[in-house]
Amino acid sequence: MLQDILRSNRDDQRTIEEVFDLLYPDAQLRRCIKEMKVDLDLINETLLHLEGHSAREVAGEIYDLVSTMSSEELGAAVLDVLAPPSATRRNKRIPEDINWSDEMMFQVGLAFQRDFGSDMVEMCRKVGVPMQMLEELTTRLFGHEVCSSARDIYNIMKLNKEGQTSPDYSEERMCSYLESRGVRHRERLLRAYNSHWAHMPGFGHLVDDIAKFFRDTHIKKKMLAMLIGLGSERRRPGARPIDLH
Repeated sequence: MLQDILRSNRDDQRTIEEVFDLLYPDAQLRRCIKEMKVDLDLINETLLHLEGHSAREVAGEIYDLVSTMSSEELGAAVLDVLAPPSATRRNKRIPEDINWSDEMMFQVGLAFQRDFGSDMVEMCRKVGVPMQMLEELTTRLFGHEVCSSARDIYNIMKLNKEGQTSPDYSEERMCSYLESRGVRHRERLLRAYNSHWAHMPGFGHLVDDIAKFFRDTHIKKKMLAMLIGLGSERRRPGARPIDLH
């Protein structure tokens, strides 16, 4: 309801906020939004609305591209829509602040899934967008830090699967790093991996891959404990009990 009001009064959002704050000085609009007892993603999406950015509209723009284009042409067009603002190029769809820029990208992905019933990366994959572009799209939607974790986990498992090792990749170091991160990082990691790296030949869902390809049983258990309790994993259709040995 609040987002609908903001959307229908886009040109007056600043005025609405200013008047609200004058009428209710002890309950500023932004503070009220931040204190709402709703999902944090909904709070962030609403705060972005106040800044004049609609994840839903950008998602709709990308869906229109997916409906009319394919292959490398589509990949280039989608990445152009999601181009981060820079000193040499403005993108009015995306906030210039780096923190809100990353959040906006993530909210666009959520809006796409919610409104069109499909993961954006998956839909682009089905119409022939090249793998390199899919990885870049995944990185923009979920952020460099999250995708760096997903990529490292994939490389660890790929080496294990091939019977190789590398000083650059360590199960123990990755587990320690994820333990130091919050739940939201791990939730986005799960989504990012399953959007892109899970579709590499011989790989699948992140939880299943860790159960199969991590070598150290103790670290495997710790990794799975951090991931299995996440919301998207609890809701995964057909999720099976994991063999920890």
